Amino acid sequence: MIEDHDLLSTFTIDRKLLLICGVYPNQGEMPKSLHRLSSFLFISISFLINIAVIVFITENLQDVPLVAQALLFSITQTSFLCKLLNLHRKKVNLLEIEQILSGAVFATCCKDKTTIIQTHVKATKTVAVVYRAICVLVCVTYAVFPLMDEGEWTLPLQSWTPFEVDNSVKYWTVFAFHWISFSMSPYVNSSIDILAYMLITLVASQFEILKDNLTKLRCEAEGATVEFDRNVVLHYEILRLMDVIADTFSLGTFVQFFSSVMVICFIGFQLMIASFVPVGGALFISICLYFASMVTQLGMYCWFGHNIIASSDKINEAVYMSNWYEADSGTKKSILIFMEKCKRPVVLTAGKLFPLSLDTFIGLMRSSYSYFAVLQRLYGSE
Repeated sequence: MIEDHDLLSTFTIDRKLLLICGVYPNQGEMPKSLHRLSSFLFISISFLINIAVIVFITENLQDVPLVAQALLFSITQTSFLCKLLNLHRKKVNLLEIEQILSGAVFATCCKDKTTIIQTHVKATKTVAVVYRAICVLVCVTYAVFPLMDEGEWTLPLQSWTPFEVDNSVKYWTVFAFHWISFSMSPYVNSSIDILAYMLITLVASQFEILKDNLTKLRCEAEGATVEFDRNVVLHYEILRLMDVIADTFSLGTFVQFFSSVMVICFIGFQLMIASFVPVGGALFISICLYFASMVTQLGMYCWFGHNIIASSDKINEAVYMSNWYEADSGTKKSILIFMEKCKRPVVLTAGKLFPLSLDTFIGLMRSSYSYFAVLQRLYGSE
């Protein structure tokens, strides 16, 4: 039984969240002036807080623990700004993705095929909830724990301020700016990440549908050639969707990989410093949650990218499992050409350099540890 399936509904929440902050293209869903204002405010505030943190770092280069703590936010914020500006630059791609997903090839499928999509989407939404929960906890800890500190006028972030924070009015003004600025990054960053995860999941589910169709292909039946041609068209549309997704998120993912390696390295360095200079339990919890969010963010990109490789790697095997030997000579030639095209698995890359795979994730974690070991030796010798 053929039924319509709205694939756009799978990422409605993240689409609306990004629309509100002016990142996602506005198609008449909110006033243009408000959309532009929101975009300007988000980018401006993000730039301002990052500049303030960088100035603080340059003024306190001799204080290694403070610089390491400030670098955690600065590197993450720089990565976020790169991803944000990249998505602004690729807004047209997001509309093209919507157009492809709304096309007849993806929008209509059998009921049993819909189950495949729902299973994949449900798993991704579960991961998204966990990831977003970790991001919320990080925001909460950076807001609450400074208030628990025994020191006077402790702020959520280590940053430069244009005036001396010496009274409650100035303190709460800077505190509010810090927390809003800090919270904006996980809010938008996690939405961009989850949007990418969901789109990659949809591609993986379509590869599974394609393999299921090819396995069940009855080549001896009347109209088998037409049915096979439909699957060729489906494969073409999947690859077309993949190309647009890769073009949209590849650069942002590359920056994310680089920053994640550095941040994980500095988190390990901070924990190492804690063994020499005791830190409060609140700061320790904040660092651990930050570490969990970065590893989750990095790991999920590699995990979902690996799913694409695994899903696309068995297409030829699916064709072979059909009764292709009963097809006519013309269909056999078409099948052969199709199998030649599907010899290599489809691979998403970060900046066209690093494949999104579990092997890459392991390699990045090793790199983080290597950089940490260098910092540990340098700091230990001092």
